[in-house]
Amino acid sequence: MPPPTPKQVQAARRVLAEKRLSGSLGEQIRSLTDEWSPPVRAFYDDPSLQVAALKGRRAGATRAGAKHLLRRLATTPGGRFMYVIDTRPEALKLLWHGNRGDGLYPLTLALGWQQSGFAKLNESRLEVRIPSLDSWLWLHGADDEAGVRKALGGAYHEAWWDEAQKIPPKLAPVIREVFTPALLDFGGRLRLSGTPVRQMVGLFYDITQPTESARTSGWSLHHFNILDNPYFGASRDERWRRGIVKLADRLGVAVDAPIILREGLGQWTADDANFIYAVHRVRRDRLCYAPARVGENGFPDIRAALDDLPGDWREYVFVLAGDIGWDDPFAFVLWAWHPHDPVLLEVASWQKSELDSDEQAATLRSVMEIVRCSIITADAAGPAKPSVKGWSKDFVARYNIPVIEAEKANKRGAIKQFNTDMTNGRVRLRAGGELLANMLILQWSPLTDARGQQVEAAGHHKYTHAPDAGLYGHRMSYHFRAAPPPVKPQPGSPAWMAAEEAEMEDYADG
Repeated sequence: MPPPTPKQVQAARRVLAEKRLSGSLGEQIRSLTDEWSPPVRAFYDDPSLQVAALKGRRAGATRAGAKHLLRRLATTPGGRFMYVIDTRPEALKLLWHGNRGDGLYPLTLALGWQQSGFAKLNESRLEVRIPSLDSWLWLHGADDEAGVRKALGGAYHEAWWDEAQKIPPKLAPVIREVFTPALLDFGGRLRLSGTPVRQMVGLFYDITQPTESARTSGWSLHHFNILDNPYFGASRDERWRRGIVKLADRLGVAVDAPIILREGLGQWTADDANFIYAVHRVRRDRLCYAPARVGENGFPDIRAALDDLPGDWREYVFVLAGDIGWDDPFAFVLWAWHPHDPVLLEVASWQKSELDSDEQAATLRSVMEIVRCSIITADAAGPAKPSVKGWSKDFVARYNIPVIEAEKANKRGAIKQFNTDMTNGRVRLRAGGELLANMLILQWSPLTDARGQQVEAAGHHKYTHAPDAGLYGHRMSYHFRAAPPPVKPQPGSPAWMAAEEAEMEDYADG
């Protein structure tokens, strides 16, 4: 008798799985999800191919996820499943054993699956197998590109990345490259779950950020937190007291503190995020004095922007600051201040990639043709560095633009002074402008460089160019020297008579 074909084997396993679901095993599998709250069930039952959950700590997501994977493993002939987290020890701790002894290993023991031989577990390889269905689950740690490619190189019915907020920005392209083909064979599902952190950057933030229009498209987003975890009480009021209030008491903070919003309620909050510029600490109506003026071609409408300046714009002093580059975007910021007002005002800001040196010089000149700039300052990186090296001699000689090389020493101190001016109302920006848009995103990395200096967060370099240009211009501005206009003497007063006499003498001598 010839051996069965692969299709016949698969069909037999499907029949076996269906029969088991109608018996005591089926009751066990269905009971795995009895404790799930509606938001948790909605996440794990979502049929979408890309599913994400933004959750608070102790929301029960990993406990529920272990049960979800077991039910899929026990009902999918030829199933291939993957659980990924940043390190292998974390996978062992969180999903294999579980924080409260509710991971894969204790669950299969409690169900009797290991004793009966229905499930085979291998801790050294972190894999679970249902031999009768040829269904497999693997647990992986993947904290670098090699780990990602190793973990996700096969074909899967479902891949779940837990604690996805820890995914470094540099791994986002690799995950997209590897996951897409890995899930094609079975029409598989990619599932992400994670908790908000102070660093509002990266793949997970892009997918789950608060503004719906700014999120990465194509994802089905869910949200649940400690208030949805029945372990903390039968009602939401009880969970609030035992979960949120207790957590706040232990941390010594208010229940609406940023750390509670993130860790307890699973909400992104910018209140204490590690932003470089103080734009989140100033009310928008105090920070911005006018909207960005943009022409039909997307370039700033400088003439319209000048009309927004209080009073006669021709009485202002202007500083044009640029960040010159080729691979990196070219950016400029035009600042203005009045001799009698200590407030520095953004006139316009703009940036664009892949402009050559001639195009960048022409852009600066197009601004200079409209407004006389007292100071023009710039810095450059990469291939453009020689253009401004040595007080911009080459740049001046080639383009006849008197560019002063930007001051870069003590950048951290310069940023602090910029933020001080901003929070005290001495710097005003354009709503919707390039400068504000980048400052709203730019954050410090939790790591430091070899000298112990803070650096921009990984993946944020592309947002530094307009802010850098703005910082160069701020350092060259003298708005802080503004003085009130002289008080004119009252007509008929001795001072008025003396001024009239002096003016008449000057006229006679003239």
